[in-house]
Amino acid sequence: MDFEDALDQASLKLNGDYIERSRGKGGSGGRTHAALLSSLGLYFTNKDGLTYLTWAGQDLVDQKDAQPILTRQVLAFQFPSPYSTSIKISSEFKVRPFVFLLKLLKLPTLNHYLADEEVAAFVVPYATSHSDNKVQEIADKIKKYRQDGQLPSDLDSRTGSTKPAIEAIKSGQRLGDIANTAMKWLQYTGFVSAVPGTSVGRDSQKTVTQLVLAEIEAIDEVIRVWGSKPLQTISERPSVEECAAFQRTFGLGPNHKRDNRRIENVITQSMENQKAAMVSAAMQTLYSATYVVEVDDQVIDRVYAHTGIERAELSKILHAMLPTRAEALSQFLSRYRSMAFSGTDQAIEFEAATSEIMEKVFGFKSRHIGQQGTVPDVEFSDGKFTGIIDTKAYSAYDLASDHQLRMITNYIPAYEDLDVFMYISGGFASAFEAHLASVIERSEAHGSGIGIMPWIRLIQGYPGSGKSHGDLIRLWGLGREITMVDVKEFFEPVAA
Repeated sequence: MDFEDALDQASLKLNGDYIERSRGKGGSGGRTHAALLSSLGLYFTNKDGLTYLTWAGQDLVDQKDAQPILTRQVLAFQFPSPYSTSIKISSEFKVRPFVFLLKLLKLPTLNHYLADEEVAAFVVPYATSHSDNKVQEIADKIKKYRQDGQLPSDLDSRTGSTKPAIEAIKSGQRLGDIANTAMKWLQYTGFVSAVPGTSVGRDSQKTVTQLVLAEIEAIDEVIRVWGSKPLQTISERPSVEECAAFQRTFGLGPNHKRDNRRIENVITQSMENQKAAMVSAAMQTLYSATYVVEVDDQVIDRVYAHTGIERAELSKILHAMLPTRAEALSQFLSRYRSMAFSGTDQAIEFEAATSEIMEKVFGFKSRHIGQQGTVPDVEFSDGKFTGIIDTKAYSAYDLASDHQLRMITNYIPAYEDLDVFMYISGGFASAFEAHLASVIERSEAHGSGIGIMPWIRLIQGYPGSGKSHGDLIRLWGLGREITMVDVKEFFEPVAA
């Protein structure tokens, strides 16, 4: 329970209801989070029961870009493993589950999408390898299920579920929750995104997971690499030493080829990491609402309030983490990018950080007003130009009809001299541009949408570019989704 409380206080997780506590059974979240970190290869335990970070875990503590580290760990994730043997997954499973899912999503016969219930019913129980034959076998079963709605007849016996199969695959049940977690992990890689079920003709599904076809070359490459790479071996009843060796190899991350560290050096480093980890956690909290590009007195004061570490030592740790302005900006933008895909979990933080960016990067006076009623999330002005922003922390925002109406009848009319409105999101669904065109036509206002990657490129490139606010307003009033190509041409105009 102390571990759960520490995670809450460090803002490293959302406060939960803690069901185990309410039943008088103590804490459970600590075990859950520890198992998650272990399953991703972020730490190992020695024979004395002491825990140490793998290279991937160390890199995360050192504030290196989390996205490529965790993407590599997700793709390398395999059965068998110390994790799978600890929860008694059958030795029949010799598979990289996320390679299997990417192969499955690539198939045109499945329209490049999967519903969680399909993953729960067909992938979790039956994907024993990621061979092309097994992928095709499962794909055929899913296609048949979409036609007749019939679940596998042996699903109950296969999974050992005490509930009927039709219940076990639902959200909130064991198979359904495993599937949901797996798809969220896969979404973090950027190779897939959550889209409304209605966009693929599955009206009964709130969301489904769809392959990002724009990333197909990168997807093909990771399937080639991780689909052909031999699985690590481990016995069915591994010793502590065998598990540690497995974890150290699995947990190399993308920045290391091997882990030759002597255990005494890892011990020393782990002791030093305790304070660094506290500072890292404090910085993650600070990034959620503050644009940080250098270590100044304000940053030191705020991290000191969070950690209690003596200021001189704190300054040394922070300068080691963020040695240059470019590195500090990279760390902030990495955190900001993750907010753009967080759904409701960090929606308010995404709004606040966007307001900070409008002021500190683009030089507008900006206000975060999203929690003050039926208003946009951010308003900005420089005395000459005025604009509003609605942030949407989704991977495939489609600008639904009620959101269109809100912009047309509430937001735009509240500003007498509005120059531009803008939607900023993790990404956009295919229907977005048509819906945006409707808003523009009905409101007679100028507007656009911009996904998080071109938006970050704009943030990185604007300072020192010589571009004016007028240039920005013209870009933001483009009348469609602003792409990476648009941003590139904004900074490097194509010669006539």
